[in-house]
Amino acid sequence: MPCSRFERLPTIVPAYTGMEKSNWEVRLHLLLQGPDPDPKGILKVNECLNEIRGDGGWFMTPSDDTIPYPGLFRRMGEELAKNQDAVAIVVGQERRDNLGNLQARTDNMMISKVDGNQICWNRDWIKEERYEWEKWGIFCDGEFAVRMFARAPQRFIFINELLVRHNSYEWV
Repeated sequence: MPCSRFERLPTIVPAYTGMEKSNWEVRLHLLLQGPDPDPKGILKVNECLNEIRGDGGWFMTPSDDTIPYPGLFRRMGEELAKNQDAVAIVVGQERRDNLGNLQARTDNMMISKVDGNQICWNRDWIKEERYEWEKWGIFCDGEFAVRMFARAPQRFIFINELLVRHNSYEWV
């Protein structure tokens, strides 16, 4: 997860380490943001993806103010066990802004209806694809989701339950 606000770590890290029991081995790759310009931490996410290779692993790119529900990895593991050829898992996202909650549904796989914080990706499947900040700006995570969904919509799992909270550091 990209992190430019280090003071948030004491709240965010326990949210991931205190999850309900699941069949996932969870590793946190913390990307500390220095003085270099990197809006939304996207360049750090791309940098990390270059380092995470092979072994059929999965990754998420939550921001440093996104807090998961305790059942996130348990629910993803349950659904992945039923759909082992899946390449992405989309979950519902709770929001307290003008967009409202983002539902995990196929018809929401469009920019401004899906957020990078609510998707878990199969690392091997995305290969060398990356977020295109230079081209899409703040919409690059949604564009990435749309682009990947177009490649294999039948291999996406949708769990339409609120399992992540967007910009939630202040209200959780």
